[in-house]
Amino acid sequence: MMNILGAIGVPSERGAVEAKFLDFVEERISIDSEGRKVSGMSGTVDSGNADDPFNIDVQKDFRSKAPASELTFPLFACNKEGQRPLCGACSGQRPLGPNLGICGLGI
Repeated sequence: MMNILGAIGVPSERGAVEAKFLDFVEERISIDSEGRKVSGMSGTVDSGNADDPFNIDVQKDFRSKAPASELTFPLFACNKEGQRPLCGACSGQRPLGPNLGICGLGI
């Protein structure tokens, strides 16, 4: 949650991150490899719900080497000062091992 907020320029602290996340992230979306929306959720994150896009493990999927057509990818639709940035999680390979990052688009 902190990384997503940080990607859109919102400072947060561990103790208050969930409340801020709910204030700024309007929808958690999963998309397929063609960019089509598969699911969307809002409100409190349910860590036990495998269908919640927040729970997609991008690094695990990257390591699995499964075809992209079998995977879904998380996007976070935010609202910050009237702007509507999107955040996405991405993973890749670097010389010392896998790397995970959160990127903010439209900021």
